[in-house]
Amino acid sequence: MKNKLYFAVVFLFVLAGTMIYQEEFPRFLFCFLLLFTAALFCKVSFLAKRIEARMKLPDNLGTKNGDIAIQVEIVNKSCLPAPEIEVELSCSDLYSGGRKVLRGKAMADSGGRAVLVFHLTSAYCGILSFGIEKIRVSDYFGIFHREGMYQKRKKELPVLPDKNTEQLSLDIKELEGQKMGEDWQDNYEIRPFMQGDTIHRIHWKMSARIGDMLVREYEQEIEKRTLILLDLQNDEPTLEREKWDKFIEKTAALSEWLLMQGETHDVCWYEKETADFIKMNVGREEQLLYMLSALLRARVYKSREIKTFYKEKFADEQPDRIIRLDIEGKIIREEGEDN
Repeated sequence: MKNKLYFAVVFLFVLAGTMIYQEEFPRFLFCFLLLFTAALFCKVSFLAKRIEARMKLPDNLGTKNGDIAIQVEIVNKSCLPAPEIEVELSCSDLYSGGRKVLRGKAMADSGGRAVLVFHLTSAYCGILSFGIEKIRVSDYFGIFHREGMYQKRKKELPVLPDKNTEQLSLDIKELEGQKMGEDWQDNYEIRPFMQGDTIHRIHWKMSARIGDMLVREYEQEIEKRTLILLDLQNDEPTLEREKWDKFIEKTAALSEWLLMQGETHDVCWYEKETADFIKMNVGREEQLLYMLSALLRARVYKSREIKTFYKEKFADEQPDRIIRLDIEGKIIREEGEDN
């Protein structure tokens, strides 16, 4: 705005000199200024049609309180350099509806490329939606501006719990303290430790007594089916962000703990939007991340007896063990009806 004001003052000054002094130089200066202004305008208009911008999200998922780097690649397809390109990038939180705009500037040589990197962090788990809001091309003096071309399609990035957070560590310790694995699988045999065995199967007390490393080998592990049933019932139609965040972290801790025990399991919850269940199998870390990414889109609901409704929906697929996790983070262990 200041540059435009200065330019207007100079223009009016030259115009006044041309009208007052009937000489060649003021007229020459005024004509030069007109041609210079027209050249700047034409150059900006020319560049704006040949500047393109593309947004690239990180290849990996975002983590809570971690650095999220969003790249915007600017391509100059013209034969003229672009001295100043301003980019506006929007970031929206799909859970809370909060929105903020990030701004950055770059320059691109003729036929060249430039990359702007925007860094931000998220204090919560959730789905972040990113989109380019504006690409503005300016001249050397910042007098004229024109919008360039860019991808208008928004992209989403799931932000998952950080495995190194103190809260997640406490959740895992709480689960381990309940000795859930031994309660569920009482039938096992003891054998010597072999390569490929995980440390979570080591029978520490007996190993210390015998003086050699021994592990538990459970019977009918493959046939055993464990279900984590997420109960999203809540008295209010919405849930505080902090409470929802803790629920996501608790789910992640529980599912990860089962994987550490070598247990493939299902995670199921009722989806309010589709009025149906979503059921996902988790046997690897990649599947755990995919499950959490889908869970982030879920919402709480009122008045639904989740366990009864699940049995009606999956009458022929009753699991051997059900772990119900309510919205308060309380874990309720139940045996399947077949046991």
